[in-house]
This record gives sequence, structure tokens and C-alpha cells, in this order.
Amino acid sequence: MRKGTRRVAATVFALGLIAAACGDDNGSSSEDTTATADTTATADTTATGDTTAPSDTAAAGGDEVAAAQAYVDEVRQIPTEIPVTVGLTEPAPAKKIAWIACELPSCAEVGEDAQLFADALGWELKVINGKSFEPAPSVQQAIDWGADYITISGSPVALFQ
Repeated sequence: MRKGTRRVAATVFALGLIAAACGDDNGSSSEDTTATADTTATADTTATGDTTAPSDTAAAGGDEVAAAQAYVDEVRQIPTEIPVTVGLTEPAPAKKIAWIACELPSCAEVGEDAQLFADALGWELKVINGKSFEPAPSVQQAIDWGADYITISGSPVALFQ
């Protein structure tokens, strides 16, 4: 689930960069845009001492788009190995983790390995059943238990504001 979230976030970010690089929100003609770009490039060169020509600045915009696309392509690749190859050098500090499992099937899927992770780290896990649109009682139960961390999914962010 987290891999998918990262991929979506990276894709949205990259598409935003692409849109920003290609967009023109001031409604000016291409001639006005060119004049503005040339003036900006000259001002930037004067202020920073950079000797990059305006045509090079336009090419750099294309490089940003290419870099954004390369990043999107990279994060969309399905990993074939776990990049972390070195274990902890000392035991992880003891923690109490509360997993609030909502009634949705996707919540059970997201938290299905929580006990394995907690056991591997020597942490105490408490699974608390809760409702997606009423997370407050479950969160309060986790706080009363003394949880160091509370994990939850399936609840809209607006319910926590």
C-alpha cells in the first residue's frame, strides 16, 4: 500500500512539474513570453554572475521535464529486492504500537503484517477495532493504553481536524 501511495505522490508531483514547466497562466502571446523570459534570464545572469545564455535556460526547462519524467519512471518500477541489507546493530527501543483496524476490508489488508513487524522489532502491538467515520473512541483507547505510536487508515483526514 505504501509503495502505491509513493508512486501516486511521485506521479502527481512530476505531473505538476511538467504542467508548471509547460503552462502559461498569464494569457500573454508567445512573443511576450519570450521577451519576459529573455529579461528574466538576463536579470538572473546579472544577479548571480551566471553566464548561462537565455537559450540555455530554456533548454534547462526541458531538462527539468525530462528529469521529472525519469523520476516518475523510476518510482513506478516494481522493486525486485529489499534495499536495506544491514540489520540493527542493537535492539530497537521498546515501543507500544496501536493499530486501529477499521471495518473496511482494505484496512485488514493494510495491517495484516503489523504483528510480524512488531515481533521483529520486539515491540508490543495492540489491535483496536474501530469505525472509519468514528475514529475518536479508538484513538482514545490507544492513548489510554499508553501507545507510543498510533497507526490508522480508512478514516478521512477531516475527522481529525
